[in-house]
Amino acid sequence: MFTSGATAEASDGDRDARTRTGARSAPRSARTPLAASAPGRSTRFQFSTTKGEAPCTKTGGVFEAAREIVVDIVSGEGGDDSKLFVDELASAYVRYARSSGLAARVLATREGHMTLRVSGEGAWAAFRHEPGKHVCQRVPATESKGRRHTSLISVAVGLPPAAGPPPLRDEDIEVETCGGHGPGGQHQNKTDSAVRMRHLPTGVTVFINGRSQHANRREARRVLSARVAEIERARAEAEGSAGRRAQMGGGRRGDKVRTYNFIDSRVTDHRLGRKTSQIRRVMRGELWLVLGRG
Repeated sequence: MFTSGATAEASDGDRDARTRTGARSAPRSARTPLAASAPGRSTRFQFSTTKGEAPCTKTGGVFEAAREIVVDIVSGEGGDDSKLFVDELASAYVRYARSSGLAARVLATREGHMTLRVSGEGAWAAFRHEPGKHVCQRVPATESKGRRHTSLISVAVGLPPAAGPPPLRDEDIEVETCGGHGPGGQHQNKTDSAVRMRHLPTGVTVFINGRSQHANRREARRVLSARVAEIERARAEAEGSAGRRAQMGGGRRGDKVRTYNFIDSRVTDHRLGRKTSQIRRVMRGELWLVLGRG
């Protein structure tokens, strides 16, 4: 959707005191409403382990083809101003998504942390440059001595959790029958009514003993499905956590993706090598000013 291109410069023309300090941004009520549907909820998502525009190779291009993504924005160094910038960047992302023909809403929010869901054709392409560390430089409204502050937030872009694990495939299951044991009479003890079912990819094995082989097969498959699903859930959670950490790189400075310098009214994308002096328009959702148009 976007190309890196050459460095783009644009002049704002009227850098008044409010722009230079960044201290008096638009009041919260004047920005795009961000009404969260589930305050404080923690949800596990699948994140690419590769920073920048390249999708995670382990997913076979599912990030490029994704029509629905989640954008995780977390505060880092910088105290209260870092938390405030999380809210401001989330608002800019919502406006940017909607101006790009995408739907955007807040999934979860708490102090210094906001998660957005963005859906529509080209959702991943629109946000593929956002993962990483974003630096905000300005004089906060709470700064009485006019000192310049530098704060940091981290952004990760991933996929929403799947609705449920896929059903087990017959070719992945090995079934053995044998004579049952325990109470149940001669029918159970002398016929192959017990079932041992093994999931070949994971090695999980279930043994069900009972009078009816058909009932035992159904129960074995149900139990096996539940155990494999739990293994897959744990694996996806571990991979998602690793991918999220790889994208965000922690909450400290270094390896920054973009700098928002309110004092000089400039936004610089260090990964793309682009910059613009129209920071107020960028914060109103016109990210193409620094990303470029594809």
